[in-house]
Amino acid sequence: MTQINTKLSTQNSEPEPEPDFWELQKSVQNLKQFTLNQLSPITALRWIGYGFLLLFLFDLIEILYPPQFMNPAWEFQTLGQLVERIPIPLLGFALVIVGGPVMRGRIEQPCLKALSWSTLIFALVFCLIIPLGIFDTIRLDQQLNAQVKTQLNQQMADVQDKVQAVKEQVNQVNTTADLQDLLVQLNLQGQIPDIQSDSQLETVKQQVAASLDNQVAGLENQVKAELGNQRQQLWMRSVKWNLGALISSTLFFILWKETDWARELE
Repeated sequence: MTQINTKLSTQNSEPEPEPDFWELQKSVQNLKQFTLNQLSPITALRWIGYGFLLLFLFDLIEILYPPQFMNPAWEFQTLGQLVERIPIPLLGFALVIVGGPVMRGRIEQPCLKALSWSTLIFALVFCLIIPLGIFDTIRLDQQLNAQVKTQLNQQMADVQDKVQAVKEQVNQVNTTADLQDLLVQLNLQGQIPDIQSDSQLETVKQQVAASLDNQVAGLENQVKAELGNQRQQLWMRSVKWNLGALISSTLFFILWKETDWARELE
């Protein structure tokens, strides 16, 4: 009996290790606070993303209203405006999906699902408007070419009539003094050499006619050069906007692929 009591007293005297629950709880609290500190800026970024999407919605309504479908100029300008503003919704979508499904409320879950599917819609829309943009560019190029040619023909007809009238006036001149006065009126005195004698009248008349013809040809070349510049600008914008639409379609498709978790939220 004495041995048993001695053994029990020996066991009671040995200290039993106890877990430090206070330190463990403190570590959990610190980890929780660290997580909250990390998620706080993520929440702010998400709200900024929603704000960008809302601002783009306002721009989208302004761009599309009033619609003028089948009007190549309106369709082409609409394509350009959408491509120029597309960084806003791309940035908005990217900010909204920051953090994945972590800390998403029940109200936000269906909104995320709708936004995920909307990225696929945007990808398809921008992919489909590329051939439309090319077709509109061709139509606008044809319209521009026809319009400039019509204006050029009208201007050339008016100029030819005026030049012919001036040539008739020049041919009716019989004296050196009268021809000098006519050259001053036509502002050609610097382009034609001085008349020294009446024997030079016919030569000067031919030079005046040649100078007038050169001015007509210069006007025609100037109009054609302006047409070339306008066509070049049109095609440069078309290439820029259609490539932008292709890149936008690709990025939206990537967003759709990367947000499969949003479509699976319940």
